[in-house]
Amino acid sequence: MRCSPTIAALVLLAAVPLSAHADEATAYPTSVGDSVDGRGTAYWPVRVRSLDRIDWTYRGGKLPGMMTPGHDGSLRLMAGAGHLRAIDPATGKHTWVSTSNPRFWNYSSCVTGADGTAYFGNHAFVTATDATGERLWRTELRASWIHRPPALSPDGKTLYLVSDAIGLVSLDAATGNVNWLRRDWTSPWASLTFDPAGRVLIGTGHTVTCFDHKGAKLWQLKNGMRDLMVTGDLLLGTASTAGEVRCVDLRTRKFVWRRTIEPNITGMALGDDRRLRVTHASGVMTCLDLRGGVRWTTRVSDVGLTRPATALGGDALTVDLQGTLYLVDRGGRVQQSLATGKPPFRWRPAVGPDGAVYVTQDDQVVRVSGDERPLAPLPLSSEMVVVADDFVVDVWVNGQPLPRASRTMLAEVHGAMTERINVDLDAGDWIVFHVVANRQCWNAASYFGVYATAPDDAPAFSSTTRGNWSYCDDVSRVSAFISERDAGADQLAVAPRNPWHDAGRLWRTHIGREFPGEPVWGAAPSTWIKCIVPARMATEQTLTLPARRSIEEDYGEPWPAPPSPAERNPPPPPDGR
Repeated sequence: MRCSPTIAALVLLAAVPLSAHADEATAYPTSVGDSVDGRGTAYWPVRVRSLDRIDWTYRGGKLPGMMTPGHDGSLRLMAGAGHLRAIDPATGKHTWVSTSNPRFWNYSSCVTGADGTAYFGNHAFVTATDATGERLWRTELRASWIHRPPALSPDGKTLYLVSDAIGLVSLDAATGNVNWLRRDWTSPWASLTFDPAGRVLIGTGHTVTCFDHKGAKLWQLKNGMRDLMVTGDLLLGTASTAGEVRCVDLRTRKFVWRRTIEPNITGMALGDDRRLRVTHASGVMTCLDLRGGVRWTTRVSDVGLTRPATALGGDALTVDLQGTLYLVDRGGRVQQSLATGKPPFRWRPAVGPDGAVYVTQDDQVVRVSGDERPLAPLPLSSEMVVVADDFVVDVWVNGQPLPRASRTMLAEVHGAMTERINVDLDAGDWIVFHVVANRQCWNAASYFGVYATAPDDAPAFSSTTRGNWSYCDDVSRVSAFISERDAGADQLAVAPRNPWHDAGRLWRTHIGREFPGEPVWGAAPSTWIKCIVPARMATEQTLTLPARRSIEEDYGEPWPAPPSPAERNPPPPPDGR
């Protein structure tokens, strides 16, 4: 027994997740700067086709924008002195051209509404055209260069824009009339998105500010972020140079978490699996969940990566600075790559509703496609809660060390640890834990239990002494035990001789139910425990959380007082050892 009722209550309170609502945030983010589509959801939830070939190349002038797929399958592209083109996806030829305020260079892209209206800006003007290319309105803003596309509000009624000469402007999307305009600062590279109420959020390198529909500043965060996106009540963004991804609870405007990964972030995207893909100038891609846990880190290229895009099934796309397009699956594996011939221009890849991918280069856009790809099955397990007495030293998955960033401590009770481990596992994978117990105290108690859940939070498997859990205490055999799936698998894990009885309370706190599995151990205080992931949950128990009872009813005896400092730190023996 390790703590008093008072200390136990504090432990339970401290264990409540900072953002329990994060798991409920299943929607795509709203408009995100240069990552927009016809429904204002930022990404097309479509399956990417194979990267087998370049279908066609469209050449329409220097510095084209990002290809913008419409909801009806149409393509819009700003190219050639700021003209907007409608591109035929089948042939790669334009079907009409609509002009704005021509300039030699074009820096921006367009955004399309659900009715096919396209909004785009170049130099001083912002223009809207209908689905046939007919101009609906054009508004003079004295905007100077417009580097970012406009952002269309979720209801499709308001257009927002930033530029070299404008901090933020709000226009009526139907008429082009200016609702309000702020020139007290400029923000040419600012990110725009919207909160659940439709109020605009603007992120710069210095601040994140929320404005209401009339242009009044509602609140401001002093910590600046870019690559803004909103999902549920969470605001996500990056601090590029610091290599930090940040998450803010929009209800409290407090940081939920801040995760430092690698400096020089080049972009971020949110997938339909509720995970973030972050690209870096080093050629690395990192995947985070909405709790800030690192799911995986993959070296995609030896040179820097552009901003990523995501598609159905957890796929991510990115282009390196040499022009190679990569398809990375939900587990961080590079499935395909294709050299497109030229380095990319600043935009992320765009995914059309037919699954084709469009890559913008300095004077052209290429379409990449191939055969249909079957949707990959979801992993059997994506997260596990571990209760250990005393603690887990290291973890290996399929013979490879699991990054420490994938592990989050949930509670510590006088040395006994509870943690969450973020890892995708399929049936047949194997995971090894090095666990240790201090046999010199607490009556030589030991405990190790695992509860794994699927991506939909359903039970996946639990630790058990039956069948697929084994142990190794022989240090000379540990290397093979870790690196080979079946090595030592015949030495089944056993129940701890003296299991830690306080574990039940931690299970109820962190999984909301009684533990449906069994604690396991080896034969020594320091042991390695392996699980070969089963095809289904190893135990068929369906226990539910019982009504709260007294400590005496739970344990059959009063909970003893916490140990004194002398008991926790006894004096050394006379010989000094």
